[in-house]
Parts: sequence; structure tokens; C-alpha cells
Amino acid sequence: MSYIDFEHVKQTIARLIEQHMDVAASNVLADTPFLELHKDFDSLTMLELQLLLEKEYDMEFDNDAHNRNEKLPANVTELARVVITQHDAYRAKQARQAALKQAKAEAKSSAPASP
Repeated sequence: MSYIDFEHVKQTIARLIEQHMDVAASNVLADTPFLELHKDFDSLTMLELQLLLEKEYDMEFDNDAHNRNEKLPANVTELARVVITQHDAYRAKQARQAALKQAKAEAKSSAPASP
């Protein structure tokens, strides 16, 4: 499982918001609420940011694991925590899938040949 640093995640989020929403990274890093950073920051904007973060960290968010009734992260600190949690869960899921695939391959190779 790889580890991503909390401050690095915050910097990455700030950079992506600056590049794609023309909002100063310093304002993002000051934990200014997203709704104050940009008047059009909504759930669609958060989805776009999620897609950018998935590409950045080579991962996929598990949207089923996230409570649909839970409010969107309000600022960069809250979003960074979500990203790290999702990243860890994604990497753990990948490791489980790889172990299962290897176990199946080993079982198949050690099985007696059919006559």
C-alpha cells in the first residue's frame, strides 16, 4: 500500500483548483470554504475535482462507500482527508484482488491434471 502525504494532497488540490477554476492556490490552502472561493462551486464541480484527483493519484473513489447523505467537503483540509481515506481503501482493495488472483493461479497450477 502506498502512502500519500496530507500536506502534499492539500497542495495538489490547491494546484488543481487554481488550474481549473482560476482560484489562487493560497486562498485554497488558507482553508477558505469552497463556496467562498468560487460562486459556482457545487456538487458537479466536486465531481470534476474528484475525476482530476483520481487521475492524479491513479485511483478510483468508491462512491458507494461514501454516504450519499453526507455533505460535500467544505474546504481543502476536509477534502484532503477524504482523498487519503479513499486512496488507502482503493490500494487495499487492489492488494486484496491481486492476492486473490495469485491464490487462484496457484491453486490452478497445483491442481492435478485431468486425464
